[in-house]
Amino acid sequence: EMRLLQLSGFAPELSKCVETGVELEPANHLYSADRGGIVNNESRPVGESALLPASLNTIKLLRFLSRADIAQASAMKSGEDENRQLSRILRAQIHHVLDRGLRSEAFMDEVRTRPGHGNGIGRTTSDSSRSDIGSQKTCVELLHSVELISILRRNAL
Repeated sequence: EMRLLQLSGFAPELSKCVETGVELEPANHLYSADRGGIVNNESRPVGESALLPASLNTIKLLRFLSRADIAQASAMKSGEDENRQLSRILRAQIHHVLDRGLRSEAFMDEVRTRPGHGNGIGRTTSDSSRSDIGSQKTCVELLHSVELISILRRNAL
């Protein structure tokens, strides 16, 4: 999702505060979809209610994903809190750009919460079934990406 946002020109700003333009210090900050990126905690916009927490680790993950290829992104390990924040931030950015949600989101959420998915948490299946589950997850993520790409392309025309 991050790579698709980046390629389409809609990636969130991750280096400078979108409110002040000042380089972000390594710390926990906030994310604003309306402003398109990270807001310094001290520069919280007045009246802005849709700010999401963005921990230092989540910001680092977003920056990593903006540079990583598919293999590197797939091998990335992160905690449950960071995954939740990452997902919320990317989803908010996509909703803001598209002015709507994706039909595949609910299905993606279901796939991600099934046993055997997500950073090794809850994996108790055999190696062969784990490989099958990984292949299924890859196919579902590919379909989700195709939906996002088609909507981004339609909006660009």
